Amino acid sequence: VKNIFPAFRGIAHAKDEAYVELDEGLGILSAHAQSLGYDGLILFLDELILWLATNSGNLDFVQREANKLVKLVESKKSERPVPIISYVARQRDLRDLIGDTVSGIEQVNLSDILSHMEERFDMITLEDRNLPLIAQKRVLKTKNDACKAELSDGYEQAIKLQPEVMEILLARDGNKELFKQVYPFSPALIKSLIAISSALQRERTALKIMLEMLVKRRESLYVGDIVPLGDLWDVVADGDDTFSDVLRVRFAHAKKLYTNKLLPMLEEQHSVDLEVDQEKAKTDPEVARKFQAFENDNRLIKSLLLAALVEGEETLKDMTCAKLAALNHGNVKSRFSGREY
Repeated sequence: VKNIFPAFRGIAHAKDEAYVELDEGLGILSAHAQSLGYDGLILFLDELILWLATNSGNLDFVQREANKLVKLVESKKSERPVPIISYVARQRDLRDLIGDTVSGIEQVNLSDILSHMEERFDMITLEDRNLPLIAQKRVLKTKNDACKAELSDGYEQAIKLQPEVMEILLARDGNKELFKQVYPFSPALIKSLIAISSALQRERTALKIMLEMLVKRRESLYVGDIVPLGDLWDVVADGDDTFSDVLRVRFAHAKKLYTNKLLPMLEEQHSVDLEVDQEKAKTDPEVARKFQAFENDNRLIKSLLLAALVEGEETLKDMTCAKLAALNHGNVKSRFSGREY
């Protein structure tokens, strides 16, 4: 390696072009920005706190690196010709991540460091109610005006619902404008998603789950359809470390119940083998009919499991047959056999 990349030998030994100290480096960046004619420099530091969080077991590391964050705001040197504005995403509070693993004087020292750091930054809180707007811009943004018009027509078709169904899908705080903003999701599903995502591991954000739900249904979700609540189960069920410690045990029991008892019961009832008939349904109309009936009941069961796991959320509590059917709108065509439309 030393013969192939001789220029990097000095860097590896902290010589020649080695990294400079953070304070000095920020000053160099500021001067460079000024030389290019800029009035300021904006840093978007999305994963910084998460990077500290992944090293929360190493207290010395957290204390050392957390102290450096102050240098984004305060400098020992004055050579910053243009201001540096830093936006640091704080997905989690470091105090919560470290928790009871630190005690005594170490806990006091760490708390002082974090307080010193936080006092140098202003807090901008993104509320849960901001999710629909963010999702509209980042997940549901259409490619062009034609796609936007088609999706709008699909929304108008989708909201031709009975008043009691619409009331459930809008949830307590929702309205038709919000529904249009998040379509093909419903406001009720968004509220459920927020409640569930708060119990998930940090990498399973609400936006990522929404995207995964759309990807999973890309071959079967049509314009005019509404994403059913039951589809949420498949996304959050992926992986063994999906949920945080609080819900991991309960979720493991729910997943075991579904896999060992409920799913085999459904397969027997509908004469369907999930692994085999899922592919056959794409080419065989009779298998497709049976598989669709199986999937409809499957979504209802998954919705009940989600409601049992996430307690307290308005859209998931006090589940009735009518509410279950509304949250999975399109699965149940009629309450009585023979009256399907």
